[in-house]
Amino acid sequence: MERQAVIEEGAAVSIQSALQSVFYNPAMQVNRDVSVVALNAYVRLLRSEYESDPKRLPAAEIPGVRVLEGLSATGLRSVRFAKEIDGIEEIVVNDIESEAFKSIEHLKKLNNLGDVFTPCLNDVRITMIRAVEENRLYDVIDIDPYGSCCIFSDLAISTIKPGGLLMITSTDMSIMNSTGPETCYTRYQAVPTHTGTRHEVSLRMLLGHLSRTAAKYKRIIQPLFCMSIDYYIRCVVRVFENPEEAKSSGLRNSYIFQCVQCKTPQFVPVLKQVSETKLNNNRVPAHKCPLCESPMKIGGPIWNGPIADANFLMKMDYVIDHIAVDAPMGRSVLIEAEDADKIEALTEKAAREAEYKPHICFKDRIKALTELMFGEIRVPRPLFYPIGEMTSIIRMSQPSMLKLTSALYNNKYRVARFHHEPNGIKTDAEPEFMWGMLVKLSDEDQERNGKPPRDEGLISTIRENTRHIFDKFDFSKHPQAIQDKKRRKALFPPNPTSHWGPKRARKLHTQDVLQ
Repeated sequence: MERQAVIEEGAAVSIQSALQSVFYNPAMQVNRDVSVVALNAYVRLLRSEYESDPKRLPAAEIPGVRVLEGLSATGLRSVRFAKEIDGIEEIVVNDIESEAFKSIEHLKKLNNLGDVFTPCLNDVRITMIRAVEENRLYDVIDIDPYGSCCIFSDLAISTIKPGGLLMITSTDMSIMNSTGPETCYTRYQAVPTHTGTRHEVSLRMLLGHLSRTAAKYKRIIQPLFCMSIDYYIRCVVRVFENPEEAKSSGLRNSYIFQCVQCKTPQFVPVLKQVSETKLNNNRVPAHKCPLCESPMKIGGPIWNGPIADANFLMKMDYVIDHIAVDAPMGRSVLIEAEDADKIEALTEKAAREAEYKPHICFKDRIKALTELMFGEIRVPRPLFYPIGEMTSIIRMSQPSMLKLTSALYNNKYRVARFHHEPNGIKTDAEPEFMWGMLVKLSDEDQERNGKPPRDEGLISTIRENTRHIFDKFDFSKHPQAIQDKKRRKALFPPNPTSHWGPKRARKLHTQDVLQ
């Protein structure tokens, strides 16, 4: 017997020759854990919708869910879907690479999956078109490429079943955050702003792309759980047919007019509502920043609506708290040929009957994400305030988050944290309030050190434009701000290992699957 390569993650096990090379990235286990929890929550959501439908016959059986994993690589994610989620009728496990296809077929036999698991060797775009031709649309489409998802988004959105769940990833953050916007524009029809808010801009840029793509097909998206995490973006959205709402997609996409000096953004929806039934072109803001009077540049358009849905977040929390079981972190190891007992034990584990319980390693991290998103969706402003960048612009040391959030709470503003950035504050306070607060703190620091207020051009201009609100700032500790500080470590846990990040992309040896 040859040396065997073993991958264990969740309820899935893969055992194959060490000579075979199939792409596995352990850093994406958070992504896969989220996908398992989200799909489980979606199945529960469909059941509740079906049971409450007055047109349903009392004795009718609740239909199963058809899933397409378009870019499967090892097929490990689909094995986890099949073994950890009840209510799945079929999973089509697709990959264009022949070695990956062999691995998927082997996994099906090893994990004793039967007819629910259908390996497919094809370009995922052809697989989606064939589903339309055969009138067997998918309830769920999962697209997780190494790079941009934009070449798959049109077909995924246009061919999914109405009310279906699209789970889609982009890992080309260097393009979405770049100073050279031309490649980003060709992919997402939007340009980045390259500021401290780049992670949220990238997330909303992808959502805006999905929204505009859906509108072409008289469809709309409903974001359920969308995150920027580690080095990628993952969006979980529902897709509905709604021609009337699709026409107003310009209301949900905004251009960013950003100051070149203080980086303050203004958001201008592509369209504006002029009456109950009429939309019109919107107007651009002033050509100069109202705070520092510098020129503005254009970014976007980006999605300006919520990035999550409260009801869906509650269902995800329920899955984690009451259904999921704890699981160790996934591992990829080599087992020597002479260790036959280990291989036999792993083979027996793989063949066990599915328990239909999510095996989740990153429970705490997902719970932290849902808690943070509950806060974010209560704040209507699209982007967070990047406190680190703002303080560096006016060359002051960064004040404590306790002091800043206390001032916001004391003025009755809503406060949350952006889930990717511990020092990013989401609030409905205007930029004038935020900048005025920082300038006043800078002046107080200077006074404590026996120095006059700094009078350089930028800080002096902002001081003059915000001085009238200086008496509003109350930095006394607010109870909720103290509570937020205590939760910070739990909400932003460290990475589980050093060098946590992307691995090298797999090399494709694609046979001619188009024939």
